[in-house]
Amino acid sequence: MITHNDKSSSVLMQIISLIVWPGIVLSSLILYWVLINSFKLSYESALQLHFIGLFFIIFIFEWIIPCHKSWNKYDNQSLNDFLYNLTFPLVQIVVTLLVLKIVDFTTSIEKSYLIDIKNFINSEYLQFIFLIFLVDFIWYVCHRTFHTIPRLWNIHALHHNSDQLHVLNNARVHPIEVFSLFFPILLVVEFINIPNSVFNWFLVFQLTIGLLTHSNINTNTGWLAYIFNTPEAHRWHHSRIRSEHNNNYSSVSMFWDHIFMTYFNPREREASENIGINTLYTSVPKKWVSQLFIPFKSQKSSLMKDNLKKS
Repeated sequence: MITHNDKSSSVLMQIISLIVWPGIVLSSLILYWVLINSFKLSYESALQLHFIGLFFIIFIFEWIIPCHKSWNKYDNQSLNDFLYNLTFPLVQIVVTLLVLKIVDFTTSIEKSYLIDIKNFINSEYLQFIFLIFLVDFIWYVCHRTFHTIPRLWNIHALHHNSDQLHVLNNARVHPIEVFSLFFPILLVVEFINIPNSVFNWFLVFQLTIGLLTHSNINTNTGWLAYIFNTPEAHRWHHSRIRSEHNNNYSSVSMFWDHIFMTYFNPREREASENIGINTLYTSVPKKWVSQLFIPFKSQKSSLMKDNLKKS
């Protein structure tokens, strides 16, 4: 028998699931604004503190209103995930330094940028929107390529081998893939001379969307899932079925997935709780050091190819 308290609790949970995603996104942007304006921190320092704050906010919500309680259980990969949360930003730093060296060398010869975005778009708000579409396009192409080429899929499979989704394993990405994603993005951004303030605001927005898409929070984003990469849409990307997980490649918006017809988010059903490819493919080792050597080992991918053909 359903009591009045049960009904009230159910209604409250529905309301929370509706507001939690936009609420965290908005709170994240406000937090960053406070750090750079009220506390007068540099954009880079504020970004680091913002990440720590956002990470723990999402972590707390995962335990208060989880999408699947089973995804909060220890899966023997937490240490690996922690280490990937260290290697991920380290590779980004290396990429940034390399790109800056390339751009400095090139611009010193050419005496100008390839394209100066400020000559075409004056408003920083429009530059921000343009940057979303530009970066998402590069991200889409790179991400889809890692799903398409078997050798690259062997590397990307690391990210798909978890049978859980939560904020900690968002960074479970091989350093080579991190480099492959961010090198072209940063190179293009630098060569079109995007203002640092605009780019840092974009990083805050992308980081917020990215951590949330991988979170184990019970959300109901509705029509927002047609525009942004929300948790409901991204869970399909981690499906064990090839025809489902070969979709939703974008990072922030779903624009390019709509354009290239890879958007997948059926409203009549939810993504399965049983995700990940580790039970289907045996090519992903469990130890972190062994995972780092995946690209340098001869992969027996015939089993993987056979399973990828199944849908």
